[in-house]
Amino acid sequence: MFFKSKSVPVTLKFDDRAYRLGETIEVTVEVRPERSVEIRGGVVELVLEEKFTKAETVRTMGMGGSAALQGGVVTRSNDYVAATPTTTSKIEKHVRSTGSLIGKAKLGSGEVQSYAVKMPIGIAEPRRLQDAKELEKDSTTSWTFTWKLVATVDVARGRNGVAESAVKVVVGSGQ
Repeated sequence: MFFKSKSVPVTLKFDDRAYRLGETIEVTVEVRPERSVEIRGGVVELVLEEKFTKAETVRTMGMGGSAALQGGVVTRSNDYVAATPTTTSKIEKHVRSTGSLIGKAKLGSGEVQSYAVKMPIGIAEPRRLQDAKELEKDSTTSWTFTWKLVATVDVARGRNGVAESAVKVVVGSGQ
């Protein structure tokens, strides 16, 4: 449903430092409604985004058709086939832990509510970490890992409040 009203402002506060697997992130979530709202619930999620990227150069067929790919006549302008660099990527997102913020509640205008949530990182390494290690010497392909905290407040008859913040998580000797 479309709502003209602004979303409920939500902020995340936590220590800005490097965390390791097995540690817990202590998060404070602040909800600051600018009008009276009815909240249906709220959660915080620790999300791991694994992104595969591959860069390659492809030759596209010009107006000369397949003759251009097979050597064609280089003096004709429509026989030239340029090499085009392309990048493909695939993103996998995994929720590593979830914490409940709030159940059903009514918040007044300007009323600031703070919620403390402990988010365990867990000891399991990212699923694609071994694939990333195997591709370390390949300059055309890579896996990157991005961790973030996402807080969502479900608002009845209004836009949901969402806050997102990157988290530094070190896996092994570095990432």
